[in-house]
Parts: sequence; structure tokens; C-alpha cells
Amino acid sequence: MSVLTIARFELAESLRSRRVLVFLVLYVAGSVGATVIFTEFLQTVEEALAEQLLVARTNTPGSLTQAVMESPELLRVLRGLVRDDRLAAALVRIPPIALLYHWVALAFGPVFVMLTSSDAISSEVASGSIRFSLVRSGRAEWVAGKVLGQATLLAVGLCLGAVGAWVTGAVQLMAFDGSATAGWLVRYVGSALAFSLSFLGLATLASQLTKSVPGSRALGLILLVGAFALPRALESDWVTERAPVLAESLRQLFPIAHRLDLWRPAAGAAWTSVALLVCLGVAFAGIGYARFARRDV
Repeated sequence: MSVLTIARFELAESLRSRRVLVFLVLYVAGSVGATVIFTEFLQTVEEALAEQLLVARTNTPGSLTQAVMESPELLRVLRGLVRDDRLAAALVRIPPIALLYHWVALAFGPVFVMLTSSDAISSEVASGSIRFSLVRSGRAEWVAGKVLGQATLLAVGLCLGAVGAWVTGAVQLMAFDGSATAGWLVRYVGSALAFSLSFLGLATLASQLTKSVPGSRALGLILLVGAFALPRALESDWVTERAPVLAESLRQLFPIAHRLDLWRPAAGAAWTSVALLVCLGVAFAGIGYARFARRDV
């Protein structure tokens, strides 16, 4: 049984699962909802800006988007968020819908992965159905197919979220640069996919360590929280003052350490982080497989 056949079957089974479909719909709805909220907020900001510039107000957001993006206030906010003046200046030139989508995808993509994939392997081990699959394929081939199927499901969710954000922006905004927004959305789907794939590796790790479905789900959530909390702890003054080199080296083992570079418009830094994140995902899944390969299933 080939890896692609296993992946295709895994994707089909996931899409038939009511739980996975609910999470998929919620993710897309969240992307669309965030875009709607953003456009409503943008209209409020534009109305205030129109009063300052002494120009006529409009009832449709988007008429003064460029002026909002170039405002010193927004630049100051972005500087505080990214702590990089050059990056902040570059971000204000990117379509706002694309920026919003990227933030939503990076924030909620890992959560979507853990909720849908942390039991992908443990569920079949618990039910015993894995034995029928392993008659026709090796363990490594089967695990690789399962991971590829879950990665495809993740890509489907991210793409649907991007389409929802684009359509909502086109409907809600008066001045909407559809081609530029679509181009940045394509790029941000790729970077968000790489970031989420690193967490898919963690989900696969959790799913291979236990035969219990609730156990693998709980372990996946623990790993998710730890992947965000531990790098923050390594940035604390107490740690950096005592072991700065070790702390920074350990941070590189966590996906969040490479997240900021995914925002950089320069392709070099972004694609380097993409490659590192994919490698982290493969490494996490490989650690789990080292245990899974020796287990009695």
C-alpha cells in the first residue's frame, strides 16, 4: 500500500468525521468573522480620520484604507508588536486583509491541528483497525501516509480560510486590491502551512506515544501549550542573564522562535524559516515514530 493511497484514505476519512468537519467549519467561519470585524473597525477608524482630514465620510469601509495604513499611529503600533522598525515599515505596505488572515492562521492553525490530528494514530491503535492496514504496508509507510493526509486536511482548511477572507474583503471594502491581496494570501497560506506543520509533528508525536485517544488528545494540548509557554520562559531575564547562549539555542527548537521571520517580505528570511519549521515537524514526528516502531499494536 503506497503512502499516497494511505494519505488519500486518511483525508477521506477525516472529511467524513463530523468532529473534523465541525472544526473545519469553525476555522473558516473564524477567518471570515475576523475579517468582518476588522472591516467594521476599519470603518470606525476611517470616519475618525475623515474628520481630521476634513473629507466626506462614506458608509462603506475601505475608502481611506491607504491613509490608515500610512498613519503614524498604525506604524507605532506595529513597531511595538514586531519590535523591528524596518519590518513595521514594510508591513504597512501589505494589503490589510492579507495581514489579518496571516495573523488568524498563525494564531489558530496550530489549535486546529491539535484538535483534529492528535488522535489520528492512537484512534486506530485503540480500535485495533491498524492491524488490517499493517498487513499491506509497513509502519513507517503507514505513519507517513497518515501525516500526509492530515497535512492535506490542514492545507484545505488554510486555503478555505484564505478564500473566505478574500471574498469578505472584496464585499466589505470599497477600495479592494484583489490581485495584490490574492498574491499575499497565497504566500501567507504557505507560511501558515509550514508553521502549522511543525505542530502537526507535535500532534503526531502525541498520537504515537499512547494507545488512549483521550490520552493523546490531552498530551497534544499539553504540547501545544508548552510550545508557546516554554520559549517565553526562555526569554525571561532570569534565564537570559544566566545562560544566554543556551537559552537562545533551546528557543530554536520551538516553532514560535521562527514565527516572526514568516512576516518578513524578503523571501530569503521567510523561506529559511519555512524550511526550519518543516524540519522541526518531521523531527517531532520522527521522535514519536522511534517509540511507535517498537510498540506492540
